[in-house]
Amino acid sequence: MKSQTTKDLEQCALLTFKKLGTFLCFEVGINIKQDAYPIWYERALKYCKKENLPPEPKKVNREITEIVDLLTWEKNKNIWRCYEIKSSLSDFNSGHHITFVGHFNYYIMPKELYEKVKDKIPDYVGIYIRDGRWLTNIKKAKKQDLLVKDDILQYSLMKSLYRDVEKMRKKLKKYEK
Repeated sequence: MKSQTTKDLEQCALLTFKKLGTFLCFEVGINIKQDAYPIWYERALKYCKKENLPPEPKKVNREITEIVDLLTWEKNKNIWRCYEIKSSLSDFNSGHHITFVGHFNYYIMPKELYEKVKDKIPDYVGIYIRDGRWLTNIKKAKKQDLLVKDDILQYSLMKSLYRDVEKMRKKLKKYEK
């Protein structure tokens, strides 16, 4: 369940980043393929230890889904920006994944929170804070190489935008009758 602060920050982000030629979507699931140990690996290690067998770890290709709070794509410049919204100190320290896979990556947070955590923020990550109905950039992000292929980000954005359209369609159907 989203806090009211998170909802307010999302509304400010929508007003701030909505512009011609920029596509944006909240809560975008990005499928990332990685080499990893299978889910059952830890159980297999325990079994091998119990049975006094040498473990033979083998990495397998698997796909995980990371969720970025807000993803924007400036089509003309082909620039991807990832935004993680943090509404409180406990949210910042929660250990939830931070999906910074874009060219530019930012935190969006209240100013009070920024004052508490500014020393924990990597130098390449930018900061936006709430300023009335808008967001103000108080720290610029440094450009990074994409950590995910461009076509995966495009697919993830389209998939999430379609999800939002379907949600809206269901809401509208209620009012048709």
